[in-house]
Amino acid sequence: MRQGSLGRTAAAYDSFVDDDDELSVKAVLAEFKAEVARRVRPEDVETHLDLAVAYHEMGLNDEAAGELSVVQARLEFLRRSSTVEFHYLTGEIREARGDIAGALVSYRAAAALDPGHEKAVAAAERLGKFVLLG
Repeated sequence: MRQGSLGRTAAAYDSFVDDDDELSVKAVLAEFKAEVARRVRPEDVETHLDLAVAYHEMGLNDEAAGELSVVQARLEFLRRSSTVEFHYLTGEIREARGDIAGALVSYRAAAALDPGHEKAVAAAERLGKFVLLG
């Protein structure tokens, strides 16, 4: 834990909290987490990072790890999504320039990353037939 006022506060808390207080703090934390889940969308990476820092500074490392998991999942989604669009756009450009084989490779790469990307799947199928008939 980072040394500072929050670290001292957490240590002081640990030294005087009793069982009833612990239950009360857990109830408040549970309510707070439920409200965060209702109000903060997974796409809001900055808020989830801020929450991870805040939880960590309060010594709530399990909660901090949970927030980082949300951030990681979103970043992986964005990376995958951007990569799919990159391959699809590359395919469109290659096809427009007459590089049918290169376009097919790009469309297939996009479709492999996201089988639900209907345009990439359709383009790969269309050009695949063209190349076979060739």
